[in-house]
Amino acid sequence: MSEWYVGSLLVMAGACIGFGVHAANLALQTRSRQYFDLLALAILEGAYCFVTYRYMRETSAPDALPWGRLICVFTPYMTYVFGALTMNVTERRPRWLVIGQRINMVLTTAFVLGVVADLLFGTAVVTQPFVLTDLASAHRHRLTFTPLGHGYLCLVSVAFGCFATVLFRHPRARRELAPMTIGCLAYFIATILDFGILTGVRDGHFIQHLGFFALLVGCWRVLAARFEQLIVDQRMSLERLEEQRHKLLIAAPLLHKQKLDSLGTLAAGVAHEINNPISGILNYAQLLKRAMSLDGDERMFVDEIEREAKHVAAIVRNLLHFGRADETEHVATEVREVIQNTLTLVRTVLDKESIVIRVEVDDDMPVIVCRLQQLQQVLMNLVMNARDALNRRAAGREDDKEIVIRALSLTSDGSGSVAFEVIDNGDGFDSAVAERVFDPFFTTKPHGEGVGLGLSISHGIVEAHGGTLSCASAPGRKTCFRVELPCTPPASGERAA
Repeated sequence: MSEWYVGSLLVMAGACIGFGVHAANLALQTRSRQYFDLLALAILEGAYCFVTYRYMRETSAPDALPWGRLICVFTPYMTYVFGALTMNVTERRPRWLVIGQRINMVLTTAFVLGVVADLLFGTAVVTQPFVLTDLASAHRHRLTFTPLGHGYLCLVSVAFGCFATVLFRHPRARRELAPMTIGCLAYFIATILDFGILTGVRDGHFIQHLGFFALLVGCWRVLAARFEQLIVDQRMSLERLEEQRHKLLIAAPLLHKQKLDSLGTLAAGVAHEINNPISGILNYAQLLKRAMSLDGDERMFVDEIEREAKHVAAIVRNLLHFGRADETEHVATEVREVIQNTLTLVRTVLDKESIVIRVEVDDDMPVIVCRLQQLQQVLMNLVMNARDALNRRAAGREDDKEIVIRALSLTSDGSGSVAFEVIDNGDGFDSAVAERVFDPFFTTKPHGEGVGLGLSISHGIVEAHGGTLSCASAPGRKTCFRVELPCTPPASGERAA
């Protein structure tokens, strides 16, 4: 056996090991059949290199015969595997090729079973019981076949010719698939020369080795490029998803602001339509009071009319103020006024659901400078969240549903500050929920009852005022949300810092 021949086997074996390792890695990552097919092709050809080396190094024909037959046990399946790879890399599955693959598998299995019978029992089903040996030239052996064996080898040559045709007709044949096309043609020639289909012609082992190397390079080039493109597509998809998520995070507060602006427009129209009749009712009530005695029952009824009319006017005024767009300037506000204006809008709902409201305000509360509508929105969100938590309490609890709104005067670093606390005796939540409670779109409410933006927006408003919003919860007992604000908000530059 010549040194050149051994060298070609080593080159092929090295290529099979390298491509096989990479194919196995990709197959495990993607679970794609095309990489399993490439792995199978590398394993089959690697086994061919080892067995062929043992076959060719034997100097005795009887000792070489079993190794020659062993080659014919597994190498025929390379035709089927490469047919599957051809359909994968071209992304085409013509009907005639699919049918040919099925016929190929049946005939290949029959051929292999015949070789196994010859190997084990010494028969001559597809291989002759002898090899032709020329020790004078290069210690070469030639395995000879029966007519059935020659018929199968003709089928193999035709199959590789068909694969070459499919690859050559593909639009990318001249660029990506050229090595595979060359490999198929080389295999076609090697099958004719090397297995005795045409005798007396120069052996084709080198052509076969060259052809298989071209096949591996071509398959790997196409599949590796496809895998890289898949990674690029996934990265682009992730970038698009991240961009959409960013747009949603930006759009959600804007949408909420638009809803508030729409509510302000609606409230302005409602206020105009309601204030006129309410003013008339108040005027007539005051006229009736002047015309009546001070102690009569009629006077009590007129006082009730006046009081309820003023209550309706206050509700409309607070609704108009709450739905109005953000003020451009901070205003000095009494803490008690913020609480009372908010409760005016929600007290009826809370009373209807048997929720007790308890307000505790320190006597020495300082005046705070803030955007009143925004601060009222924060308090409204906290109160409504407490209401939802109370309405979802576990069955069997007999204690009253209660919300405590507490306002405290604080001192921080020598400057005045205040704190709001909204406490409910609901079921609370665990630490895992507490870590995400201010995240956008995070909610523990059932589907359709909330989008998870109220606390996120409130957190942003409080931070814009230079304050903090925090929560503490005891599962099964209560939950407390605490807002701490400086009496005078920081300048824009300080907030940005």
